[in-house]
Amino acid sequence: MGGAAHGPSGGGAPRARSRERSESRAAAAARTDFENPESRDRFQRTLERLGIDAELRRLGAGAGTMVRIGRTELEWGDDE
Repeated sequence: MGGAAHGPSGGGAPRARSRERSESRAAAAARTDFENPESRDRFQRTLERLGIDAELRRLGAGAGTMVRIGRTELEWGDDE
């Protein structure tokens, strides 16, 4: 999946901050209990707050798209 965020090229600091944020998101995904609706909703709100939800949609993610965040693989979709 091509939705991974990358820091700007050149200079180490922006890339390091981007990697830290990426690792933080991966850790949050790993800690989330996706069987628990409240936990799943909290994770979704986090993705929305960080702009990840909008970026995934911009890249074409829709219902049924497999999305990987760190080692966690999720089926993207709209809960109705």
